[in-house]
Amino acid sequence: MKFPPLHLGLIPDHLLDEYGHVPVLKDELLHNMHEVLKWTLALRKSGVEKGRVVVSLLPADLQWIIIDTALMRCGAIHVPFHAPHDISLATEYFRNFLFVANDAFRNDPALHGLNVLYTSTLYSAVEGVNPALIQGTAEADVKPGDIATVVFSCDNDSVVKPFAITHENLVVTGHHSRSVLTLNPGEIYLSLLPFSKVYGRSSLLCHILHGCSIHCADHIQLPSRLIKTSKASSVAIVPSLLQYPVKVDKDLSPWINGRSLITIDELPPEALQAVFGQNLKVLICGGSMIPHSLIEKFSLRNVPLMEGYGLTQTTGVFTVNTPS
Repeated sequence: MKFPPLHLGLIPDHLLDEYGHVPVLKDELLHNMHEVLKWTLALRKSGVEKGRVVVSLLPADLQWIIIDTALMRCGAIHVPFHAPHDISLATEYFRNFLFVANDAFRNDPALHGLNVLYTSTLYSAVEGVNPALIQGTAEADVKPGDIATVVFSCDNDSVVKPFAITHENLVVTGHHSRSVLTLNPGEIYLSLLPFSKVYGRSSLLCHILHGCSIHCADHIQLPSRLIKTSKASSVAIVPSLLQYPVKVDKDLSPWINGRSLITIDELPPEALQAVFGQNLKVLICGGSMIPHSLIEKFSLRNVPLMEGYGLTQTTGVFTVNTPS
C-alpha cells in the first residue's frame, strides 16, 4: 500500500486509488468522494478557508466523517465536540470561529446566543448545483505540519486544555497502526466512540486507511448485541462497555439457562463467539487498564484484545496484550 498523503482532505482520493477496484467498496468510496466535494463547496460558500477555526457539535456518524474530511480539504482547523455542555470551552479559548452544529441540537440551551450554522442549511446551499462545479472543487494547499484539529483533554495536572494535532500526526499514526491489524479491505469497523477524542479519531482513521467499511452506532445499549448484528471484524470500545450485560439468546443457551442477562466475566471463553458473532477479529479497548482475566479469555479464542491505555494527547496507542 502507498503511504497516504499527509493531507487529511486527500484521503478519499487515496482510498479510491487504493481500493476503488474492490467490489464491496467501490460504490461506497465513490459516494463518499462526491459527498466530501459537495460539503467542501458548501463550507467554502459559508466562508470556510485555510486556517479558519471551525467548531462543531455533531454526532459521531458517517456525516461527521464527511464534514471533517471536507474541513480538512478546505484547510480549516476543526475543533470537534460531541456534548453541548463542552461548547463553553470553545468560547473560552477562541475569539473568532465558525460554529457548525447538527440540527438535532437546535433547541439545546447550551447553544442559545451563539451564531450557529446548522448542517441542513449548509447542505441546502449546494442542492441542485451543477455536478461539474462540485467535481471541480479543489483542495487547499496544506502542509504536513499544519494544524488539522484541536482536541480538549486533561493535562498532567488534570486541567482541561486544548491540544493542537497536525495532519502529519494523525496520518502517520493511522498508517503505522495498520501494521498490527489483520483485516482485509471491505471488512467492517464498528465505532462506539466519540470522534472528538484522540482515541476515537485515531482508531477511525486507522481503519479508514485499512480500507474498512465504516459503521457507526447511534446508541450503545447492549454493545455486544450491536457488535454481533453489525458483523464487525474490528471494534473500538472503552473497558466499561465490556461490563454491560449481555442478552442471553438461543446462541448462548448452551452455556446459560434460566437467565435473560449475563456479564462477560461470567461466561466461558468458548461463549465469546456467541456473544460477539463469528466475524470479530480484533477488539481495541482504551481508557483504563484491562483485567488480566479478560485478556486471557479473549486470547483463548484467538481474538486480540488491543489496549489503548496510555493514550497521549497527540496520538493513539495500540498494544497487543497477551496473557503473559
